[in-house]
Amino acid sequence: MPRATATPAELEQRLEAGEWLRPGEVAILFGMSRGSIVYWLNHGISLEGSRFYIRFRESPGGWRSCNPDDVKRVLAAHRRERIGGEGDSAQPPT
Repeated sequence: MPRATATPAELEQRLEAGEWLRPGEVAILFGMSRGSIVYWLNHGISLEGSRFYIRFRESPGGWRSCNPDDVKRVLAAHRRERIGGEGDSAQPPT
């Protein structure tokens, strides 16, 4: 049976609890595709004039899990850049 998709708010709670998230779950937080997140895991992302990386661990079967501290740091930078770059009062997703 397929797994139920978590809401961004549920994922934020899990992240705050220190839980490592899968790339698809990180994608939900960023409002992006899973493929974009996998690209970031492999190459990093430029935000706020700096290069950010999300560390991950890989299971013997090849499944990746993303470091919660890195996800929080990159998510905060992504939100700051997006809000600052648009010049409006857009609220980050919850």
